[in-house]
Amino acid sequence: MATIWQMLAWLTLLVMPFTTMDFAFEQQGTAGTVVKVVPARGNFGEGAQIQVEIRIVDVQDLYGADVKLAFDPTLLQVVDADPSTAGVQVTPRNDLLSPDFIIKNEADNQAGTVWYAVTQLNPSPPVSGTGALFSFAFLVVGSGTANVTLEQQLATRTGEIIPAEGRGATYELVESTVIYLPIVMKNP
Repeated sequence: MATIWQMLAWLTLLVMPFTTMDFAFEQQGTAGTVVKVVPARGNFGEGAQIQVEIRIVDVQDLYGADVKLAFDPTLLQVVDADPSTAGVQVTPRNDLLSPDFIIKNEADNQAGTVWYAVTQLNPSPPVSGTGALFSFAFLVVGSGTANVTLEQQLATRTGEIIPAEGRGATYELVESTVIYLPIVMKNP
C-alpha cells in the first residue's frame, strides 16, 4: 500500500502539467503592444554617446503615434540629428510606420524632453508588427543614475486608441577617468 508521500508525489505529477498549461496560457494572454526604449539598461562613461531607438513591439493596425520621453538634462543631452534645421531633432524611422506627416519632432535639452508625433496619410495602409519609430543619440554629460521615462499614445486609422505598455530605460553613468602612465626614456 502506498504511503501518503507517494500519493502526494503522484498527485503532484498529475496536476503539474495542467498548472503549467494554465500559467503559459495566462502569460500568453497578457502579452500585448509595447513601446520601449532600446537599450533599456547599460553602463556608460561621461562623454560617451548612447545610440537609442524607440521601438513598437507587436502592434496591430497602427496608423499614428505620439511619444514623449523625459530624462535628466544634467546627465544626458540629445544629439541633434539635423543641425541644418533650427532646434534639436531626432531621426524618424520607417521600419514599421511610414512617417508621411511628422506632427512633432522636438528635443529640449534644457527641459529634458523629447516629443515625436507622426501619422501616415492616405493611401498608406495601417501597419502591424514590430519596428523602430525613431532613433537618436544621448550624449552622457554627467554621472549618476539616469532614468528615461516615456508616455505613448498609439492610434488606428479611425482614431481608436491602441492600448500599449510603455517601458523606459535606466542608465548608470560614471565619470570619465584619465590614466596617466609614466614615460620611460633611455638616456643617450
